[in-house]
Amino acid sequence: MPYVEVGTENSGAIEIYYEDHGVGSPVVLIHGYPLNGHSWEKQEAALLSAGHRVIAYDRRGFGASSQPSLGYDYDTFAADLDALLVKLDLSDVALIGGSMGTGEVTRYLGKYGSGRVGKAAMLAPLGPFLLKTPDNPSGVERAIFEDFMAAIVADRPAAMKTFLDNCYNIDLLGGSRVSDQAWQTSFNVAVAASAKATLDCVAAWLEDFREDVSRIDVPVLIVQGDDDRILPIASTSKQLRRLLRDGFTLHRGRIEVTTNTLFQRSTLRSLGLAAVAGAIGLSVLLTTGASAESTTMHADGPKPTVVLVHGAWADASSWDGEIRRLQDDGYSVIAPANPLRRSAPRRRPLRPGGESGRVPQPHRRLGQRRVQARRGGVVS
Repeated sequence: MPYVEVGTENSGAIEIYYEDHGVGSPVVLIHGYPLNGHSWEKQEAALLSAGHRVIAYDRRGFGASSQPSLGYDYDTFAADLDALLVKLDLSDVALIGGSMGTGEVTRYLGKYGSGRVGKAAMLAPLGPFLLKTPDNPSGVERAIFEDFMAAIVADRPAAMKTFLDNCYNIDLLGGSRVSDQAWQTSFNVAVAASAKATLDCVAAWLEDFREDVSRIDVPVLIVQGDDDRILPIASTSKQLRRLLRDGFTLHRGRIEVTTNTLFQRSTLRSLGLAAVAGAIGLSVLLTTGASAESTTMHADGPKPTVVLVHGAWADASSWDGEIRRLQDDGYSVIAPANPLRRSAPRRRPLRPGGESGRVPQPHRRLGQRRVQARRGGVVS
């Protein structure tokens, strides 16, 4: 089992456990609370099959890493991440954080810069500042965190059950999207974590990341559901979007996606993050080539191009219903056959357009099919 030593406590070494699989451009996965690196198993499978080198590690206090009584703050977490990147001598990394793991992404980029990082993704982000204060009125009341910490002290297993029920929206998704066995696996990981880490990490969530965000200079993909009960979207993604340079947002149902750069289609094909989002089961939409002011779906004005990225075990045909809906709303649509490889699209006729009943042929470019639509008819 590979480890990287990141410090000592008394007579014992503090070690971070990691797994390093595959070849290709590197992707580093940073798990959420209170889980471990194995929580990325579906995303790791998708990324490996797409030709990436995938590194997932256990945060100190969790999984197979050491469980010291100190170091549960984001400066230390970022230092642990840096030690791993240095040990493996990684460069041009796609740095992916989920939930609490987005704090490491943000603090690392703010403190250590982007010398080893080419792109990043934050899934259900923690930042930029979770706590409600006079200068952050959209934050969460401190009493919420104090109550959770008190519950951990009083009965940690019961507190973990309540947390995971809310994390997975188990009252809505239990037995359908989240099996009893999947929930139980997460619970087993949670109660096996360090009691000190489980408690101290909650306090770390309240750190202010706004200065770190201002220093981020790589493309960032942000994905979050608006039914998130742990990290409310109004306190996190919506605020983070305002701080990322050149940021824009696209809404679709319960999903909001923000990037801090205007990705071109060639960037999308090589991004490597679409497989992460697709494997999570999110319906991800990325806009391309439009200004920040015109890229909110429900805003008036010019409509952007919409890129539909399918999941790891689907293909472009899984978007048929969405393509029709977006055409009716006047959007230009791109549905890549595979977002990570160039491959010939499957030929499928489009809907007849206008009163003429003409069936236009799709424009093909670099393994994609492109449809430009307007109200009242379809034009090729």
